Amino acid sequence: MKVRSNCPINLAAEVLSDAWSLAILRDIIFGDGRSFRDIRGHSLEGIATIILGAKLNKLVAEGLLTSAADPNRRQRAIYNLTKKSIALPPAVVALGTWGRRFLPTAPELAIHNQAIEDGGQELQGRSWLSSVSAISAYRNPRTVRSCRGICEPLTQPLSSRPLHQPLRGDDDVPKFITIGYGDQAGYDRTPRPVRDAAHAQDAKLLSEGAVIGIAGAPVQVRNPEARGIETRQGPFKSSALPIAGFAIIEAADLAEAIKKVSHVPCAVAHGVVEVWPLHETT
Repeated sequence: MKVRSNCPINLAAEVLSDAWSLAILRDIIFGDGRSFRDIRGHSLEGIATIILGAKLNKLVAEGLLTSAADPNRRQRAIYNLTKKSIALPPAVVALGTWGRRFLPTAPELAIHNQAIEDGGQELQGRSWLSSVSAISAYRNPRTVRSCRGICEPLTQPLSSRPLHQPLRGDDDVPKFITIGYGDQAGYDRTPRPVRDAAHAQDAKLLSEGAVIGIAGAPVQVRNPEARGIETRQGPFKSSALPIAGFAIIEAADLAEAIKKVSHVPCAVAHGVVEVWPLHETT
């Protein structure tokens, strides 16, 4: 691609400044859409099918999205974020802040940006950067070593710690893994204001340093007696509802962790959230 100059602002603008790219990335980063149909169906701006197809292809070519066949429906493509696009949320939030200040935004559409802004300086410091790195690790396990604040405690010596000590973050706060179960039908029949409030709760958890990731297609891995790796597509355990996503949150105790996740999308949209204390082992 021929560029006008190598100024970083110009280079970013040449990739993202068309009428649709940022809106599509916004919906994938902060929304629920991963397939063409979901992205098209949930577009606030009503993007046309032919335009969406062209823009998704452009974003894949620019390295901002990847495209892979849905293991459950091979004819359908699933779009996922890359390291480049996972680094975009601070810029997208900054644009939203500017829009809320100077443009006639709708209050019901500005709620997510407001919730993230309310996180204050935490969003500009280590906590926000750790969240972005950790989300990247969830969606691309090969980047897990860049997950500062979440994965570094696992590399520290554990010999002096008792078995099953709660895993703690940099501020010595216990961590919990949450697994959300839910489906599109339950989400669709949940009132829009309830869903908006739930997404705002997700944004608040992110501002507090939580790691939140949407579940991709699982692969089972076995290596019996270290004699050879075996893989199988699909989850090991089945449930009435599919797994929708995972999170790592910090809370003073189990009761606080339950309170924090009781208003997230899976909990309010006719799904369920499991809360697992995350323990260290020697």
